Amino acid sequence: MTIEDLAIQGKDTNLSCAERTYNNLYKMRNKVLMNTFLRKETHHRNHLIITIKGVSFVDDSMSNSPNATWFTLYQSTVPVIWIVENLNDKDIDLSGQLSTIKDKVKGVIFVGDSNKSKKMLSQLRKITNIVETSTLSDAVELAFHLAAEGMSVVYSPASGTVEKALERSKEYNDCVYDL
Repeated sequence: MTIEDLAIQGKDTNLSCAERTYNNLYKMRNKVLMNTFLRKETHHRNHLIITIKGVSFVDDSMSNSPNATWFTLYQSTVPVIWIVENLNDKDIDLSGQLSTIKDKVKGVIFVGDSNKSKKMLSQLRKITNIVETSTLSDAVELAFHLAAEGMSVVYSPASGTVEKALERSKEYNDCVYDL
């Protein structure tokens, strides 16, 4: 690898570190190594549940950090309705992910108590539409009605623990199948 390959050049200067890393993975010559880094299908991580009337429902509940959620949104090739909730007691900072959210997300449905997520909600309100609900079942139903054919509904909390993610994933899957 040359020094030019390592340098940040041209249009990439406004990309986050995660975006540059992801872009560099596609430049790898060794496809086996590349596929090791880009495992597409793990359970509860960018997992397609079902497509109903042209709307795809994706379970990304294991994305328990803003960077993991960014990766899922960045990979999306279709517009997204994002269902997000704060599974932690502290606020989430999405400042590094806002450009991708602005490009990919057409609407956000926030589940839960907005008082513990004031910073995140104020960041999101500047770039997209937000609807707040109290339950995940209400969020899934609302997302289904808001999404147009060819769009994707992604549940990605961007916070939490593995235990909470598994619990919420089961609930999300049940809500989707109840549609």
